Amino acid sequence: MKILKYFVTLLMLLNFIKSENLSSYFPVKEGLIWKYKVHEKNNSFTQTVKCHTIDKQREKPYDFMMKTNSIRESIYYYSIGDSAINMLKSKIDARIFPKKVTLDFSKRCPIFCFSKDIKEWEWKGKIKIWFWNKHVSLNAEKLGYEKIHTKLGELKCLKLKLNYKNGNRNSKQLAWYAKGIGLVKFVSSRQRKTIIDFQD
Repeated sequence: MKILKYFVTLLMLLNFIKSENLSSYFPVKEGLIWKYKVHEKNNSFTQTVKCHTIDKQREKPYDFMMKTNSIRESIYYYSIGDSAINMLKSKIDARIFPKKVTLDFSKRCPIFCFSKDIKEWEWKGKIKIWFWNKHVSLNAEKLGYEKIHTKLGELKCLKLKLNYKNGNRNSKQLAWYAKGIGLVKFVSSRQRKTIIDFQD
């Protein structure tokens, strides 16, 4: 009986270790601030990103938002699910309009999956921009771990590949997340190639 009890305990422990999630690679806490150096074609600037938690009684269904402060200011709204961080809405400073452009997602878009067992995932939905509804899709894949050199030294990072499709437009992105820090590097291949490097 004791042997069986120890065996069951061992199985539970192994299952816990196996199912350990990756939430520490995407930390969410009120007041967290990240600083990045952004490189675009013929343009480089510093960007500050600040995390704000949200009172769900007042603003359902959001759990937190990220505010970026640079030559363009934008706000991104997220929810935290059992297995993923989901994007729900964004307010983008497009610079060509006097007000921020609001993008509402028709359903939760998982941008970061916690489970180590989930290597790939996809999402299809719509984004509402004013009176238009655009069909969009996301294909994401965890590529494993890679060491990235930062101002804090060399960090072991989880590497993600993201492929967004918006009609005929296709945006391929790579993102590196470090444990306890979050995003430390980001590369996008849109019309203007963007490289974002963690500074502090």
